[in-house]
Amino acid sequence: MSTQHLLKPARNAFFLSTAGSENLPWAYIASAVLSGLTTIVYGRWVARLERKRQIIGSQIFVVGTIVVFRLLLVEPTAWSAGAFYVWFNVFTLLLLSQFFLISGDLFDPRQAKRIFGFIGGGGLAGGVVGSAVAGFLAEPLGTGNLMWLGCLQLLLCALLATRIFRIGQFRETIRSGQPKAERGSRSVAGGFGVIRRIPHLRMIAVMLFTAVLVSTFVDWLFNAAVEEAIPGRPQQAEFFGQIFAAYNLIAFLVQLFFVSWVLRMLGVVGALFVLPLGMGGGVAWMLMAPGLWAASAAKGADQALRYSIDQSAKEILYLPVPTILKQRARPFIDVVVARGADALMGVLILVLSGTAALAGRGPALIAIGLVVVWLVAVLGVRRTYRQALEKL
Repeated sequence: MSTQHLLKPARNAFFLSTAGSENLPWAYIASAVLSGLTTIVYGRWVARLERKRQIIGSQIFVVGTIVVFRLLLVEPTAWSAGAFYVWFNVFTLLLLSQFFLISGDLFDPRQAKRIFGFIGGGGLAGGVVGSAVAGFLAEPLGTGNLMWLGCLQLLLCALLATRIFRIGQFRETIRSGQPKAERGSRSVAGGFGVIRRIPHLRMIAVMLFTAVLVSTFVDWLFNAAVEEAIPGRPQQAEFFGQIFAAYNLIAFLVQLFFVSWVLRMLGVVGALFVLPLGMGGGVAWMLMAPGLWAASAAKGADQALRYSIDQSAKEILYLPVPTILKQRARPFIDVVVARGADALMGVLILVLSGTAALAGRGPALIAIGLVVVWLVAVLGVRRTYRQALEKL
């Protein structure tokens, strides 16, 4: 997480300073397509390798690609910056999924319930540190040189992974990843059929789809506001780093002090309303006073609440679903549904570009409409969640 948030400001600054926010929709679409292709390639070939070779090999491979992109970005172009933007989105998804794979091999469900909250807090703390480093070093060190720091961090992760494989007590002695890879491949392919048969999973997919639509649209509005308000690549990277550090710090504090309280007071479904209402407040500010700080507030609500309260509530939503069905449905929901929403929003922005819909207060009105649809989807999940609990 620290590496991801260290490189994220550089990714954004390179893209905005070369390609501009008007081309971000193309990056959303390309990221969605490449993420899907990477998932297929990984499931068919990479995941068949021994788990240690998967994890460490992937990290070293990613380091090599970052070195290549750093050399290409010495004289950045829209194409090189766009390619790095897309590849960043893909490899962060890949490495995060690998982290949870190795965690699943190390801990049984009872251990996971005790430990994963602590691990999640550590991830958010890493986000604070990585963003802060980027925020304070982007200008004196240079935006591109943040990529070297990211390479060093990933190499350190590879060393730590080597140590884990040496001393860790794994729940299964698997020398080959093939059995799990085959199950994972069938999960993505057969996930649609499972979702179609189970109303609760279908509503979770609809809710996630609308949530990603809102998140992607707000991300575009936020980047466009930064591009307009802050000239210069180092200054943009500095701003991104510092504000992402603030977002992650808020998320860390919410995770530490408020998640349990919110779940206890509002319940699981009540907690699912917190994120759309928070983002709705930021979007309402954009409607009344468009500008950088209003867009930052909407983006901040997304970043601070999505990976704390909302993530915890969504995980609980899956508990009434039988494990075998959940294992088949989640890869489809997390990859196909979520990335499909990214791509669709990219297409919608391109279609509406240059029209009155994306001028003035039009974007804020669109965002408010999407938030309303999201809230309706949460109401649908409340109904199916209760029905699923009654069947237990």
